[in-house]
Amino acid sequence: MGDEPVVIVSSDTHIGPRLREDLRPYCEASLFGAFDEFAGGIEAHRAAVYAKVPGRAATSQTPNRRTA
Repeated sequence: MGDEPVVIVSSDTHIGPRLREDLRPYCEASLFGAFDEFAGGIEAHRAAVYAKVPGRAATSQTPNRRTA
């Protein structure tokens, strides 16, 4: 390696695809009902958790829940 420049790439694993917006289109139409039920449960759980944390009462306040 010597004096050659090195590129370092790092990532934060707290970000991923959004359930309804990014993953649902990949489901077969026959599974939409089950997927929506699953996604609703996840969203309800997140809302309950965020409601307990001062300053983070809504997922819209979480910057890494949005895309660029």
